[in-house]
Amino acid sequence: MDGTWQVFFWNESGPALSPFDSFGVSSLNPFRIRVTDVCLIGDQFLLSWTGTTTGSLATGAFGTDGDLASCESGDAAWNDERLSKGQALFAPGSYSFSLSTTRTTPDNPEGGAFIQAAEVPEPSSGALLGAGLISMVVAARRRRRA
Repeated sequence: MDGTWQVFFWNESGPALSPFDSFGVSSLNPFRIRVTDVCLIGDQFLLSWTGTTTGSLATGAFGTDGDLASCESGDAAWNDERLSKGQALFAPGSYSFSLSTTRTTPDNPEGGAFIQAAEVPEPSSGALLGAGLISMVVAARRRRRA
């Protein structure tokens, strides 16, 4: 879970409206999952999960059906306003994910999705680190004055 985008594809040999891939994530830290369409505008997805919590996420709106969009990377696709996308934050734990299509681009039996799993630092960890550093600076100043 290093934040690298993974790409999943399906084609006409499999049913487009059933799960086309599944994967698992285990993390001791909070993490985020992002899903975005790849290249051809018009596909939408449902990411479902079970584990520490259970739920689902549907990707959002998209631009004009069939237009070609960002294909070169997950970051480019994520930043392309014309592609459907969604994200969810997760508490530490183990999860099983299933990704399925809820809509495909008309007249195109193929498609794909970029998926990214990345750890998210806890705000409390940053606050603790900051408080620790400040207290060390204050203690050092007091020693110099004494």
